[in-house]
Amino acid sequence: MNETLNEKILAHPQYRQLVKTRTSYAVRLSILMLLVWFGYIALSLFSLGAGIFLLAGAGVIVCALLLTRVYARRADREFDGVMDDMVKELKRAAD
Repeated sequence: MNETLNEKILAHPQYRQLVKTRTSYAVRLSILMLLVWFGYIALSLFSLGAGIFLLAGAGVIVCALLLTRVYARRADREFDGVMDDMVKELKRAAD
């Protein structure tokens, strides 16, 4: 891509909306992950036994993998399509 196309993409209102939506979604998922992590840390304050603590740790890992999958699925289905359509539109307009 050349510089003018990059500049057009960055100035495009649809791109700005995409960045806003994607950032908001990522922040919400990050907050959810932090809540899971702090819940795990809070669980360590109680003497519940090593078995429960190990299961909770595995739960944190599974939660992280699931949240990553959730983000990747939305990115594949929504965000990438919007970006591809916008780039095609701008390339057609440039020709």
